Amino acid sequence: MTPADLHRLSFDFRAARAVYAGVELGIFEALAAGPVDVKTLSERLPADPRGLRVLLDALTALDLLLRNDDHYSLGDSAAVALVPDSEGYLGNLFLHDLWHWTSWAGLDAVVRDGAPQPDRQHDRHLSDPAVLTRFLPNFNLAMEQSGREFLTPLADLIADLEPESILDLGGGGGVLLLELLERLPRVRAVLVEHGFALEHARKNIDAHPEGKRLELLDLDFEQNEIPSGHDVIVLSRVIMGFTAERAALVLKRAAEQLAPGGALVVADFDSTSRVGALLSLDMLLNTGGGVHDGRLILDWMGQAGLEDESRGHLLPYFGFWIGRKLP
Repeated sequence: MTPADLHRLSFDFRAARAVYAGVELGIFEALAAGPVDVKTLSERLPADPRGLRVLLDALTALDLLLRNDDHYSLGDSAAVALVPDSEGYLGNLFLHDLWHWTSWAGLDAVVRDGAPQPDRQHDRHLSDPAVLTRFLPNFNLAMEQSGREFLTPLADLIADLEPESILDLGGGGGVLLLELLERLPRVRAVLVEHGFALEHARKNIDAHPEGKRLELLDLDFEQNEIPSGHDVIVLSRVIMGFTAERAALVLKRAAEQLAPGGALVVADFDSTSRVGALLSLDMLLNTGGGVHDGRLILDWMGQAGLEDESRGHLLPYFGFWIGRKLP
C-alpha cells in the first residue's frame, strides 16, 4: 500500500458515512420514482434544504446519484442496491453498519481495556428507544443480505453430507434451512433462535413451499439443552460473536447432542482475511468476541471428541470446518 493509498483509505470513512446518511434519511427510496429537485425532496423527507443539497452533491460525486441542474436522480448502482424491494438491496446491511458507527469511535479504548464499553448513553443509535425499535428487525434482514454470497455454497456443502435431519443453531431467518429443504425432500430441519429472529423466520416460512417442514424452537442454546438426535448441526456466523471460552463450550455442547456418526458444520469468516480481521474488531467492540483462528476451531472440535473430516473455503474470506462424531 502506497502512502497515497493509505490516505485514500483513511479519507473514505466520509464516503461510507454519506451513504449511511442517505439510507437512513430515505433519499434513495424517495428518488426511486424519478428526478426530484432539492426543494421538493427536502419537504418530502423532511430535511434542511442546504444540508440536503450538500449531501446530494456528495452522493453524486460518489456516482450514486445523477444531477441535472437542480434535479437529482438515481445512478445505476444506487437503483440496484439502495432502493427497497430491488433484487440486490443492501440498505438493511448499511443501516446495521450505521448502528456500529459510534462504537467504532471507541476502538482505542476497547483495545486498551480489553472489553466493550458498557456506556452507550451518548450513542443515539444504541440508546434512543425510537431508533432501537428498528434495530432487531433490521438485524434479521441485514444478516440475510450479508449472507447472500455464501448461502448457496454452504447449502451445497451440507447437502453433500446427505443428512436426514439438520439442526441450525442461531440460523436467523431460516433461509439456509429453507434452501436445503428445497433440495432434500426427505430431510427434517429445526431452527433454534431467539424470539425476535423467529418472528422473521415465520414470515419466510409462510412464503416458502417447504416451510411446513421447518420446526422453530425459541431457546438460548448456550443456556438450555440443545435438541439431540440430529445428524448435522450447523453453526454459521455464530461463534464469531463469542469469546474463545464461550465458543469452545458451544462446540462441545453441540457435539454431545449429535447423533452417532453425525457432523458438526462450523462456517465462519477466515480470521486472516481482510473481511474477517475487520469483523473481528467489530465483535471486539460490540460483543467482546472475535473471528477465531481456524486452528483454534480445530482444537475445540478435537476437545469435543470430533474427528477432523474436512475444512476449506466457501469464499476467499469465508471458511468451513466439519467435525465428525464417531459412530
